[in-house]
Amino acid sequence: IMYRAPDTLVAYDSSAPRLTVFLASGSLEATVPLRATDGRPEVYLGTSESGLHAGAWIIQGPRDRSVVTPDQMQVGVFDAAGQLLERIHAAPGMRRFANAPLPFSPHFVGLMLGDSLFMTDGLGGLIQVRGVHGEAPRSFEAETEPQPRDEAWSRLDAALDSTRAAMFPDVGGHPAADSIPAISEMLSDGHGRLWLTRYDAATDSHWLGRPRTGGEWLVITTAGDMVATFTAPSRFRVMDVRGGHVAGVAVDELGVERVQVFEVLGWTPDS
Repeated sequence: IMYRAPDTLVAYDSSAPRLTVFLASGSLEATVPLRATDGRPEVYLGTSESGLHAGAWIIQGPRDRSVVTPDQMQVGVFDAAGQLLERIHAAPGMRRFANAPLPFSPHFVGLMLGDSLFMTDGLGGLIQVRGVHGEAPRSFEAETEPQPRDEAWSRLDAALDSTRAAMFPDVGGHPAADSIPAISEMLSDGHGRLWLTRYDAATDSHWLGRPRTGGEWLVITTAGDMVATFTAPSRFRVMDVRGGHVAGVAVDELGVERVQVFEVLGWTPDS
């Protein structure tokens, strides 16, 4: 679910696939199916200031189960009715071996900010920028680095349950499994800044099969300059950042979820 100023919530159902737009009062505003001819958009990236939607989907093709193969992601721009206008970017996605994701597989993340898309596969700090109106593409490096290899393996091993630990050697023993991502998620704070999560093998590995909680976020400008860091509370998943507040879902020891909002002390729109 994404918030769109001043009073709109946009929910994306990737299995449909469609956008459902609500007003903050709860009333239904619109339903928009996203249509791509060669795949189902799995990732919704947002709506531009000019009213265009953006999404990403996997191009399905032959896969050799004996070698590591990354998903091939296509990024496209859709009109207000959900029709694909053009493809603007191709990117690698999750890495698979025998059709299972590698323990430290990176994955495609991105978002719309203004009329520009900011995207990364998370393997390094490289952020790709594409405009929805044909602007020249650019890129920049975020100041981040992957978790050390030995530390990543140790933290993942401690987080595995017995079932996943038993399955782990078949995939975990592959040499390409040692490639540790640097970024796992991306958000915007509504003031032209990006929030990137540092990848942590104990919470972000696809091998764990659960949403990440806690973690350290890097706050950067759209040119890649560092502004601040933010450490999320443990058992708390950050879902939205704006107006000096961080909102998300907290999970207690019994697995009960509840919405929580934290105020970021010392926050100003320009800090």
